[in-house]
Amino acid sequence: MRPGVLVTQPFLKQTVWGSDRLQSEWGKALPPGAKLGESWEISCIDGGESGVMGGGPNLRQLYERDPAWFRGEEAPGGAFPLLVKLIATSDVLSLQVHPDDREAERLEATLRGKHEAWLILEADPGASLYLGLAEGATKDQLGDALRGDDAESVRGLLRQVTVEPGQVFDIAPGTVHAIGPGLVLLEVQQPSDITYRVFDWGRIGLDGNPRELHVHKALEVIKEAARPVAVPRIGGLSGMEGEILLRTRDFRMERWLVDGRLQVPVTELLTCVCVGGEGTVASPQDVPQGLLRGTSCVIPRGVSMATFEGRGLDLVVALPPA
Repeated sequence: MRPGVLVTQPFLKQTVWGSDRLQSEWGKALPPGAKLGESWEISCIDGGESGVMGGGPNLRQLYERDPAWFRGEEAPGGAFPLLVKLIATSDVLSLQVHPDDREAERLEATLRGKHEAWLILEADPGASLYLGLAEGATKDQLGDALRGDDAESVRGLLRQVTVEPGQVFDIAPGTVHAIGPGLVLLEVQQPSDITYRVFDWGRIGLDGNPRELHVHKALEVIKEAARPVAVPRIGGLSGMEGEILLRTRDFRMERWLVDGRLQVPVTELLTCVCVGGEGTVASPQDVPQGLLRGTSCVIPRGVSMATFEGRGLDLVVALPPA
């Protein structure tokens, strides 16, 4: 039997910079106090696959059995097209950069780079991101500061941006970046885990050892002119309450708001993360399944119709490129 709506079980990653906010506020199943940095809500990445509520095959196994059910007969072949995460921070992440598709093929012999985008969900006062090099700064200057292992010099070459909930940032490949402390954000990205760690602020990893750096490759792919700003509002949605958050060549992001009942014709793969309110989701072939803050689901194209019911139901929906 082909699957209907799939409520996922996330792959959880403890990190040196994580916090307990995903446990205390978003329903994630690690003990309070554990440094949970990332919850891979919808993932088919090797070794980081999402499970499915009720057990049985994981999301990747279900997708690989019948990709046409998930994406349609005419859709491009290959891997599940998205990776969706919740991220919570108590410390700054490593400074990093990702390659584009062409660079990933050249440097890693893989067909897919890593383009990502962030929706800020929670931000402590003054919380910020490092987004690109400071105006006038160069890769050569950054390389010198890295070789000198000088954290203050590295910071001085970066562009720091204070953020607030609701903002969206498009992090194109080649953008040197780091997420600061005091944030919860939702990340949508290409299904790739290629990260070139540029600098880790002299920190020790969870295993007691310094984490590996990838400075040579990072300096190859950093684009000096990449300085993202918050994405301006694009517009509303037709036939429902909500808005378009982002359109890129690799993925799209929308925000759907449901008060009452909403029936949506399913004409493409939908991946949804509930970021507020409560409700249910169902397809014609299955019973309603609960949605609470921190619950995610995958709706295959083959189900034809999805019905949402809820009160203040706030969904971030990630879709493949049009």
